[in-house]
Amino acid sequence: GMVITNNEELYWNAKRFSDRGKPFNSTEPTNLFLGLNYRMTELQAAVGRVQLTKLADVKKKRQWVVGRLREGLSGLKAFRLWKIIDDADPNPWFVFVKFNRDYMRINKEETAKILGEYGLPVGAHYVVPIYNQYWIKNRVTYGTSQYPWSMPGAREIDYTNCCPNAERALADHMTLYLHEGWTEREINYTIEVFKKLEEEYSV
Repeated sequence: GMVITNNEELYWNAKRFSDRGKPFNSTEPTNLFLGLNYRMTELQAAVGRVQLTKLADVKKKRQWVVGRLREGLSGLKAFRLWKIIDDADPNPWFVFVKFNRDYMRINKEETAKILGEYGLPVGAHYVVPIYNQYWIKNRVTYGTSQYPWSMPGAREIDYTNCCPNAERALADHMTLYLHEGWTEREINYTIEVFKKLEEEYSV
């Protein structure tokens, strides 16, 4: 279907709702309200069906890229790629890079900024735990209903520090985006830049 409106606020809210409440045209960094996941059009679905036939090769190439990066960064103290758990078979569209602040004179945000200046697709942060998102903290669900928190007999839950491991993991990791088009050239450059930063800014 299609939504047509001359009301700008309604337009932005419709766009947000169709993509899980994402904060388009907002200064708030987290999702604004509960929404659905209606991002895919019929044309994208048709292309997607063809792309699925390539999925095994894409996954194999991305896993190779990650393996080469892990190998190349293995000697560093300040940076380490995420551990893949036993029996997992991921198809990564990014990897988490553990940042060990004990070995660096600059913090994670400064590090990510410098890596970006070298052209690496790195983010200092991924997301916040879901209970720290705006829509959860303010109970923005189903209009103004605040459902399910407003249900009779609903429990009052204090989410503060309820997932310390998740919070610590997010605080200690950066995101490095990659894709199956990477070759030895991109991989080697990425490794060189991480090594250069550790040499220049290590304690």
